[in-house]
Amino acid sequence: MDIAITYMDNLFKHLAPSRRRFPSGLPVESVGWIPLKISAVDRGFTTINFSFIVKGHGQYVWAGQRRVIEAPCVLMQWPGETFSYGPTAGTTWSELFVVYSEKMSDELSARGLFDSRRPVWNIVDASSVLGLLERILLLAGHKDVVRSVDWLDRLCEQMIVASLMDRDEPEPPDRLAVIRIIADSIRHSPGNEYDFPRIAGRSGMSISTFRRRWLDAIGVPPSTYLVESRMREARRMLVETLWSVGEIADRVGYPDPLYFSRCFRATTGVSPRGYRERHSAPL
Repeated sequence: MDIAITYMDNLFKHLAPSRRRFPSGLPVESVGWIPLKISAVDRGFTTINFSFIVKGHGQYVWAGQRRVIEAPCVLMQWPGETFSYGPTAGTTWSELFVVYSEKMSDELSARGLFDSRRPVWNIVDASSVLGLLERILLLAGHKDVVRSVDWLDRLCEQMIVASLMDRDEPEPPDRLAVIRIIADSIRHSPGNEYDFPRIAGRSGMSISTFRRRWLDAIGVPPSTYLVESRMREARRMLVETLWSVGEIADRVGYPDPLYFSRCFRATTGVSPRGYRERHSAPL
């Protein structure tokens, strides 16, 4: 499904030299718009790029894998790789590209925006992306773009986030699927008892293999994930319910309220009662 667009002039703005008055922590190096792209690209890059294909179709080749591209979608390019992509021969596509410095790699990754395992994705909510694209083109097309650079930084990040929302996630590999199922169970029911050696055995893994695969899939050890899930649920209950600290402690898997309070303070830096007083809705 193509996105309808009205801005039909080529555009390129280099924003890196512009001083940010209100830095977002994710400055855009350059932004460009090609409404009728004809030629294909076959090269490496020194920057991290997001190419929003909003109209047309073509192909994308990376690491020996060829993908058929159908707008609306996002393609990525980053340093150290060669990418080949472009519209089908004899046709054109419309592309907005957002360029970040290689130095932004860690920050993009920390915000969940850059993952080299996710080089292409479809845009599910096309309307929200279109709205942001039009605002970006309006600001970037202004002669005095320096005054809008802070807005452009934020709008470009919002557009990437909007493109990722509600997308279809690929099925995880079989070796990680069971880990994600267990993690989902903990997230939804953190108050249950979880014996990880026993869970590993039931899943056909040694505890060391289980922990290694858990780290691959989730990013933190299982015990840490369990505590984080329990404390997140405890914080929610403290603010959204009138249950006592003892009741909440029991509901999130801590029969001993004093131990729960120590763990809560160690995690959040404040006591459960202090957290409730600080975050309760003003009535």
